[in-house]
Amino acid sequence: MNRVLLDSVGILALCDIRDQWHEAATEAFARMLEEQAEVCTTTFVLAECGNALARTKFRQSIVDLRLRLEKENALINPSDADWHDAWTHYGSELSRRPRSGR
Repeated sequence: MNRVLLDSVGILALCDIRDQWHEAATEAFARMLEEQAEVCTTTFVLAECGNALARTKFRQSIVDLRLRLEKENALINPSDADWHDAWTHYGSELSRRPRSGR
């Protein structure tokens, strides 16, 4: 069984039919359901989505998603060490790449 990390771009695209990624996110989510993929996300991603959807009709959907993920033990709460390791890795990758104009 595949495990899929939900990111904020995908979650928000599912909710907003006007989002440029809505169709792709809908298709990807349908495939995940069909393949019975395990889904998970982090508390950081969920907080970002909660903030983005706070004043929309999807506010309850994010609350429901949080409850479901917690019940399924699929909500990752990164530790301080995880946070620092991620940024260390991110920074080390940048030092190995040639600089572009961006």
